Amino acid sequence: MLVLLVIICCVQVVCARTPLPEERADYFIPHVEGAPLTLLSDGQFITLDFHQRVYPYTETAMPYFPELSEYWASSNMTYVKTGDRYIAQVWYFNNWTAFSANRENLFQYLHLHGSITPVILDISPELTATNNSRIAGYQPQHYDAIQYQSNETSGYFIIFNTGFLPDESYYITYYGVTGSSDLLKETHPLKMLMITCIPVHLENYHYEFNPTISHPVPTRTPLPPILPVAALCIIVVVGMNMRKK
Repeated sequence: MLVLLVIICCVQVVCARTPLPEERADYFIPHVEGAPLTLLSDGQFITLDFHQRVYPYTETAMPYFPELSEYWASSNMTYVKTGDRYIAQVWYFNNWTAFSANRENLFQYLHLHGSITPVILDISPELTATNNSRIAGYQPQHYDAIQYQSNETSGYFIIFNTGFLPDESYYITYYGVTGSSDLLKETHPLKMLMITCIPVHLENYHYEFNPTISHPVPTRTPLPPILPVAALCIIVVVGMNMRKK
């Protein structure tokens, strides 16, 4: 009983720390050094730089797209095999109104600066192309995406909500290659970047691609506040009894 109460007390303390909004865009930035992306038999990625919206606001986002959210993160990477430059840009929203309005602003921008096509990304072949045990353990996934092609960058947008956070969470993510390129040749490396971060935060959670209505905040029943106090009292009493003995 004592051990159980101590565990309950610790769990409540840990759960009390909810990630700040400015920390959440980083979840879907590929972290290519070390696991899980020591995976390509024919090469690897290296991060050149990473930027994130932090306080005080000193960072600036990438120039390829308009400012969509105050909560964002971005990364520049190079693929060692080819030397090509890859980018990832993530925008996070905790408000449906802001998300839906800026998604529309993004679509207008994309139509003006390039071409877009709805696609479904099948990453099943990529799962069998690596000996990395962590990635190979993921179930085959199909991601609804938007293919974007322009002279400055080409790649894929994946837009979704997710239930792995305790409040409304909407994401616009982009994974692409810089410059004018044949996107068909770049799709395999781009999928490998996606798989380092997306399944981790979608698998076993509710999510919806390109949501059309607001995502309800999951109801979580908090632990009764009396439990930590009771646990502390029991610990003190047991400690005193042991000292007497």
